[in-house]
This record gives sequence, structure tokens and C-alpha cells, in this order.
Amino acid sequence: MIIYGWRDKIIKTYEDSHIKCKECGSYSQVFIVLQSYFHIFWIPFFPLGRKKVVCQCVECEDASNTERLDHYRSVTRTPFYLFTGVLLIAGFLLVSMWNVYREKSYLKQCVQNPRVGDVFMMETEAYEDKTTYHFMKLTEVTPDTLFMIMNAYYYYGKSIDEIEPDDYFISNDRYYILPNELEEYRREGSLKKVFRDYPLSSTFHYEQEIEFDEEEGEEDREELIERE
Repeated sequence: MIIYGWRDKIIKTYEDSHIKCKECGSYSQVFIVLQSYFHIFWIPFFPLGRKKVVCQCVECEDASNTERLDHYRSVTRTPFYLFTGVLLIAGFLLVSMWNVYREKSYLKQCVQNPRVGDVFMMETEAYEDKTTYHFMKLTEVTPDTLFMIMNAYYYYGKSIDEIEPDDYFISNDRYYILPNELEEYRREGSLKKVFRDYPLSSTFHYEQEIEFDEEEGEEDREELIERE
């Protein structure tokens, strides 16, 4: 349930001893400046309409005096806190954009300077309208070739930061690509993340050898690694 609406807020109060009250003759007038604002969950988002000014006599509480209303309206600034909601949203968007930029910069840096142990999260073809991910672990770096091993399972429809505890990298099934191919994966967007300097407790350390059916070949492997 979203609670929203508008309210009036007293943003400034002025005491004026130069105006005579028409009712009691005293020189004690108070000018109250109010501003309407829109809120969501009581958080002010932005002001609404003109500022309102009310004049009241301190002695008799008469509110009929209309002198200098425009003056006090014009000298009163709308406070920044009435834009709190807008500022929060803007701040969230800026932080999100900065995080995206930082992640992309880090990914580019790691691709240009790959290290043994780096784990790359790759996006593959969609399966049943869900995005599919798998992980490639860098095991050897030469001037012109990157050697990698792949994890055992595909992950459907979710982006994760570790493989499952029962998953592992198949250590006896190596792939190799050229450094410029890895850069191409990054540019086209199929390379999503890179994990480096992960802790010793990380499941990215899990490796295991498996036996492949030479007659079944790749089809046998695909049956093994598909996983919801």
C-alpha cells in the first residue's frame, strides 16, 4: 500500500512590529509562510503551487491584516528538504550509474590483463525464455593463448556470484581462446562478470575430473551439465 498526498508545511515565521493591528491597535504581528508539498510515505518530493502567507496578531489573534503578505512571500526561499524524494532518487540513480561504470571498467581491466584463476561469467543462448549462464576459469596464460576450464552446470535465468556447492570446474576438459576473442566477448556483452582474488572458501576453487563417453562425445557432456 502506497501512502501519498500533499500537506502544508510552515517554512518560515516573521515577527513584525511596524504594522498596527486594525482590531486592537497593537504592533505585534506575526507572518507565517507555508508551502504545500507532495509526499510519498511522508517523504517530501516537491513543492506544489505558490507559498501561502498568513498574518496574525499576537495580542488578539486577528488574521485580517493583508499588508506585506507579498513581501514576506518573495523573501522566503523554498527549503531544499521539500525536494528530499527527488534528491534521493537522483542520488540512487547516480550511485547506480557509477557502480555500472566501475564494474565495466574493472571488467575491461581484467580482460586486458588476465590472470590465472580468473573466473568469467558468460551468457549463453536463452533457454525457455530464460537467460543462461556458465563459468569459465582461466588456468594458463601464454602470450597468444588463454587456456580455460568450464564448470559442470548451466544456470538458467539468474545471475550469481558463485557456483553452487555441488558444482565444480571440469579440470580435464580444457578450452583455449585468443586474447582478442575474450575482448570481443566483453564488447558484445556475452562476458558479464569477472571474479578475481576470491576467498579460499569460495566454490570457484572446486575442480574435478570426469570421464567422457568417447562415442557420445559432446552430446554426453551437454546432458551432464544442463541444470535448472
